[in-house]
Parts: sequence; C-alpha cells; structure tokens
Amino acid sequence: MGPPFEFLSGKAVGYYERMKEKGGNVFIDTLSYEEFMMLGEAGLSRRLA
Repeated sequence: MGPPFEFLSGKAVGYYERMKEKGGNVFIDTLSYEEFMMLGEAGLSRRLA
C-alpha cells in the first residue's frame, strides 16, 4: 500500500477523476500550498480519514 497522500500532475488528476467516475475507490482533495503547510500531522490524518 502506498502513502496516504500523493502530489499529482494534471494528467494524473485526470486519470483519477476518470477512475472515480467509473465507481473506483478514489477520494480527491485539493489544497493550496498554504493550506497544506498549515496542516500538522494530526490535521492531515483527520482530513484523510
């Protein structure tokens, strides 16, 4: 199993969006750099849970 999050290129996001449309087990969340940097480990874990 991979990491709980990944940074994706635009092409990769398109791939996962298509998977989600087909009913795949995919969760896509978008954060600005500032929002991501403000999250601590606990905040990131809550957001991904």
